Amino acid sequence: MRSGTILASVTALAGLSASSQIRAGDPATFCVDTYVGVNATYASARQNFIDRYELLTGVVAEAEGFESYAGGQEVGEMPANEGRFAPEYVDGSSAPLPIIQATIAAPFGSRWTQNFGNGRPFGSSWVVRPKNEGESIYAFAQTNAQGDWVRVLGYNAADELIVSIDAPNTGTAFVGFVSRTPIAKVVITPLGNGDFANGMDEVFVETTPLPDCADVTYDGNIDLADLNAVLASFGTENGCGDVNGDGFVDLADLNLVLAGFNSNCF
Repeated sequence: MRSGTILASVTALAGLSASSQIRAGDPATFCVDTYVGVNATYASARQNFIDRYELLTGVVAEAEGFESYAGGQEVGEMPANEGRFAPEYVDGSSAPLPIIQATIAAPFGSRWTQNFGNGRPFGSSWVVRPKNEGESIYAFAQTNAQGDWVRVLGYNAADELIVSIDAPNTGTAFVGFVSRTPIAKVVITPLGNGDFANGMDEVFVETTPLPDCADVTYDGNIDLADLNAVLASFGTENGCGDVNGDGFVDLADLNLVLAGFNSNCF
């Protein structure tokens, strides 16, 4: 253990001010792994997402490909995963459920869910929530194609932005995240492809939480990266460094990292 380096990092706490330097709810204070791939890198990004979530939770994430649906059928709960499309627009107002488009243009099979139709205007966002009341989303991913450029936004229960990822707007693109912070809803917003008529396929939604672990960065080791993650969110609520899950990043979390230094949780 490089005690001099650790001591210097701990000493930095004395000058750390949550009110002036770090704002609770700032996405930079939360631990989220993101995955983006397009065309040649699509398969590896998708597999890395699945592998990471399985490593952390023991659960193999499953994709909803919509092949069991008829064209024009509404989609609420997704049978293959733990999520549902919520009947709401991005501002929270009531919206019709999205419907299935039967098309050979779907990235996989012949079905995907579209953001328009059934009373939904072109350019509408999809809103995805956990299937069961009281649960949260810890892993989400989707596939888009035909240049359907989208932004994936994850919010916690206080409606604070936790993660924002843009999918590439060329070819077949995969975009997803694995989050230690509970996500209450995911908003998938079209950014433009000429007509704002977007489709989405292979949707992953998982609600098994990541384990409490002093390996804050989940890279397999408890080391300086984890110490720095605690220091970066010190004094915030529900930040990335909240190792013990009590809602605050404080000396208790710092002590857990130091106690487990140079070990791992898996």
